[in-house]
Amino acid sequence: MDKPQVEIETITPEIAGDWLLHNNSNRPLSATWVNEIAARMKRGEWHFNGDPIRFDNRMNLLDGQHRLSACIVARHAFRAVVIRELPAETFLTIDIGKRRGYADILAGRFASHYTTLAASLVWLFRFEAETLSTNLRPTPVQSQDCLERNPEIVASVDAICGWRTLAGPGALFAALHYRFAAVAGREAADLFWRRVADGLGLGAGDPRYVLRERLRESAISRAKLRHSDLAAMTVRAWNAWREGRSLRTLPVAQRLVADGRGAAYPGLPPIRS
Repeated sequence: MDKPQVEIETITPEIAGDWLLHNNSNRPLSATWVNEIAARMKRGEWHFNGDPIRFDNRMNLLDGQHRLSACIVARHAFRAVVIRELPAETFLTIDIGKRRGYADILAGRFASHYTTLAASLVWLFRFEAETLSTNLRPTPVQSQDCLERNPEIVASVDAICGWRTLAGPGALFAALHYRFAAVAGREAADLFWRRVADGLGLGAGDPRYVLRERLRESAISRAKLRHSDLAAMTVRAWNAWREGRSLRTLPVAQRLVADGRGAAYPGLPPIRS
């Protein structure tokens, strides 16, 4: 068996096109993933990380079809390790490991709640983009940028995770806690969420009580509320509480906004200080 040849090369769209002519036995190409990689390349998020483009000893492309196709779509060259002369049976062992998510990256930095932190950054990213659409998901680079812009989100995650009686999606609530604290202070945000969690001393018309009951109903219902509905509903309860107004109910929002794919989602109301 020939020894594999390993080089670091700059791959242009022209080279990528030539190499894809040797793509004879790969899995079906995902246009969605190609477009996602192309978008990352255009934004400057696609960095050299050692992931190789692989060829077997007959120059069949074993690994890299999505990156090469994205290079052509983006019209953007990239650098990569290129391995040639691999045994053909190597193909059976490629891409069978567990994919690393952003939560796995955070696990090396944070001892606890890193999964909730990663998910809360997704919601914070959506808030910044002025959408509640779950179709929008940040890349790991975008999530890291969001964390660096909003480091206090870590304290909000710790606070929300500490109130274990809180019924509902902790990551969404942590992102909302952070936004509430940003406009009204940490003390007010803590007081709002603490009482939503424990219900102590709340009267029937208190917006926190109404929200608490709505969350508990959703938690045990088969027809659970969409997280986008919960977000808008929570902000309306917060606003009523900050304004000293009582509430009887918290219906699902009717004010809708369209996401990038044309689907309609409740818009997040302005947050009162």
